[in-house]
Parts: sequence; structure tokens; C-alpha cells
Amino acid sequence: MRTFTSLVATTALLCGSVTLTAGQAVALADTGEHAEARAAAACVTVVKWSSEKSSRYVTVKNSCSTKKCFSVTIALRKDPKFAIGGKKQQKFRYGGTLGNKGTGIKNVGC
Repeated sequence: MRTFTSLVATTALLCGSVTLTAGQAVALADTGEHAEARAAAACVTVVKWSSEKSSRYVTVKNSCSTKKCFSVTIALRKDPKFAIGGKKQQKFRYGGTLGNKGTGIKNVGC
């Protein structure tokens, strides 16, 4: 009886360690994806927010050599998406002056 109990305990311990290892592998994969997103976030930065006539604009700079896509975060509205070429600074119109101001940018897939 003790041998059977010991065998069950050992099996449970091994299954638990295999599950833990698999969970750690998934966590490492997620960390790699987040690192890529952080690297892309470092490429596109806001230079300034502005309003001209009846429009709101955001000026952004892409310091990377490849095209990047981003969206402007606006409260209570769907975030508009934009793309900027490599090594460029560009102004984008994201809404009218009656709408909410943008609060930041998020990197999105192109």
C-alpha cells in the first residue's frame, strides 16, 4: 500500500513539474513578444499635440528605419490608426476641435 501511495505521489510530482515547465515556456514566449512591442514603442514618439482651425493634430517621429503603425488614444471614441515611414517626422489629423483630445499613442500591427 505504501509503495502504491509513493508511486502516486511521485507521479503527481512529476506531472506538476512538467506543467510548471510548460507554463514557464509560455511566459518566456510572452516576454519576447512584449520586448518587440516595447522596441517598436521606442521608435514612434509624440513630438507635439496641436489644434489648427477646426482640426486636432499629433506630430510624431519614427526613429527606426522601417515603417511603423500606431493609433491615437482618444476617450470615448474608436482610436484612429496611422502609419509612418522610417526615419520620418510627420503630422497626422486625428479629429475635430469639438472632439476629445488625444491622450497618447499605442503601437499596432501594420
